[in-house]
Amino acid sequence: MITLFTVVWAATWTAHPVVLYGLRVAVLVLPPLAYAVTPAACRTRAASAGPRP
Repeated sequence: MITLFTVVWAATWTAHPVVLYGLRVAVLVLPPLAYAVTPAACRTRAASAGPRP
C-alpha cells in the first residue's frame, strides 16, 4: 500500500505524458514487486540473526 500511494502521489507532481505513462506502469508493477521482495528480505535477516536464545 505504501508503494502504491507513493507512486500515485508522485503522479500528482508532473504533467509530462511520458512520465505519467511510466507512473501508470509503476502503479501496476511496483506493489507486487515490493510484496515479493519483502518476505525474502525478512527471511534473509532472520537467517543472518542466528538462533534465538
